[in-house]
Amino acid sequence: MGGPRTVVIADDLSGALESAAALAGRPDGVCCGAEVLLDARLIDQADAGIVAVDLDSRHDHPTLAVKKLLVTVDKLIGLVDSGTILFKKVDSLWRGNTAREIDALAARLPTVVVPALPALGRTADGTLLRLPGRPTGDLDIAKHLTTPLYPIDLRIVRSSCEELRDTVSAALVKGVLPLLAADSESDLAVIAQAILPLPNVVIAGTGALAHALAPHAGTTGQPHPGPVANHTARPLIFAIGSAEASVRTDAGSLDAVFDTITLGIPPRSGVLQVVRTPAAAGDLDDGEAAIALAAQLAAWAPEADFFATGGTTARALASALGINRLTPLRQVEHGTVISLDSSGRLFATRPGSFGEFGSLAKLSRTMRAMRRLPTERPAP
Repeated sequence: MGGPRTVVIADDLSGALESAAALAGRPDGVCCGAEVLLDARLIDQADAGIVAVDLDSRHDHPTLAVKKLLVTVDKLIGLVDSGTILFKKVDSLWRGNTAREIDALAARLPTVVVPALPALGRTADGTLLRLPGRPTGDLDIAKHLTTPLYPIDLRIVRSSCEELRDTVSAALVKGVLPLLAADSESDLAVIAQAILPLPNVVIAGTGALAHALAPHAGTTGQPHPGPVANHTARPLIFAIGSAEASVRTDAGSLDAVFDTITLGIPPRSGVLQVVRTPAAAGDLDDGEAAIALAAQLAAWAPEADFFATGGTTARALASALGINRLTPLRQVEHGTVISLDSSGRLFATRPGSFGEFGSLAKLSRTMRAMRRLPTERPAP
């Protein structure tokens, strides 16, 4: 192994890619020196400066999810040196097995938790994670963890880097779990600077914290040259499996940008094709439904470029296509990452709850431009 400077462990594919792209991204969104693995057994073969591993554990039984995590952590301890950043990607809504995984990590290694995602209004103070607009309301993290917590409030976060570092260090010595407040990107930047010098600490946080860690992550090398221009073009297929109302509305806007079709019509090269399920079918990001759709898509258009919403849908599609590693090329906007697989396919992902109206149209134009194809619907 070439010795990554930063290793990310995620419970789903969109989170792994989001974190890798945040850590490896330049200001223009282009990514340098990152690799995402869909099989943790490949980690000793990775040679990028930033390596992210998707454990595909969000919908696993908690016992299995924890086992996958600890096996991977134990393997990493034997592979990396003391200067390596070990980052555990945390779902910003604390879905899946997030709490059980944090408890297991804290029992194994010194761990610091920073749950905020300010760009989406998901801020933290005390033990409360604010989730504006979510039907479940705000989340009290203390009710979900069994590990004793040591909340560090905004006053300490904004005091000085040295005071913050000393407070976190003292909490770790006492054997409690530091839970850091943040409600802005500048808070996260201070937190990153404060905790990085602490030895052998696992940093658990969202993609926003990964972005704050980027200046220290060991990004090296030049950007990947990207896909070969393809004037005959692969089909470009957007798999819209999320039941989020905003995602459905945005998918509908694509009808005004490019042709859309439904599953079953042969794919056409160079034309954006959107596969949507009826809203009544619910959220495809539930495991079995995602696997069924992915198998259909892989058989229907095995050479296509793809975009998939949601980590479970993306992972199912990648598995059906035989993808076991991806190179992030560009982060189009927060959480939306375009990657390249070993066959030259573009494979884009985004967490299911992310994205504003018009973001899918922007993504389609970007992916087509990377193939040097027209980025607007031809005039009639």
